[in-house]
Amino acid sequence: MILNMLKERIAKIIEENGVKSMRQLSEILGVNYDVFHRNIKENKITGDIVMAFAQSQRIKCDLNFLLRDDFRMEEPSATYELSNDRKLDIAIRLIEEVKSKL
Repeated sequence: MILNMLKERIAKIIEENGVKSMRQLSEILGVNYDVFHRNIKENKITGDIVMAFAQSQRIKCDLNFLLRDDFRMEEPSATYELSNDRKLDIAIRLIEEVKSKL
């Protein structure tokens, strides 16, 4: 099955990750819901959305499925994981953000 519309692919990602709504997905990804919803509705994928999915520790999806209009669900999926160095960089950045707010 080919899911041509980005909205259909997002719905599949929501279903497979046990997320309740597009609003909850946007919160998990850390993106503005109104902008996220508008882009999905207009069938537009932005760099911010791609990065949010790529960096998400909670939402698992094959970026090929997210980006390619012709990606078939039956194709073998690649798993994209952050390197340990990248995870460490993100953790340090988050700790520094929390410290700056104290």
